[in-house]
Amino acid sequence: MLQRLNLIPCPEWLDAKLKTRVEAWNQRLTELQLREAELREAQQILINKPTATHANKLERDAVEFATAVEALIRDGRELLEECWRSGMAERDRRREQLKGTVKQHIKDLAESLNVPVPDREWDPVYVKLADVVWLK
Repeated sequence: MLQRLNLIPCPEWLDAKLKTRVEAWNQRLTELQLREAELREAQQILINKPTATHANKLERDAVEFATAVEALIRDGRELLEECWRSGMAERDRRREQLKGTVKQHIKDLAESLNVPVPDREWDPVYVKLADVVWLK
């Protein structure tokens, strides 16, 4: 059942709190995958040697396991959504940073060519300067 779940990636740009939560979730997933294997072994024992004691214990353990898996999946969905939002924020931050860097390079290039610096990104001179900057 849990083989289909993967660990949540933990990129370096995640904030410390979110990174800690992702690492804890990944640890819980690993523990539950081990627990699932133990339950399969207990099920095999019950098949080979059926007793009421084994059946009752397996039933209790299976209910606890199912409850834990349900919570894990719910928490995983929430974490993935938070990681996605954090990733989009990081992408936007890097895009703005890159945009500022490109504008500075365009300004420097325009000044070195003694060309007036265009103030609009759609200006044909700006576009040509941007092409030169990107080709560097």
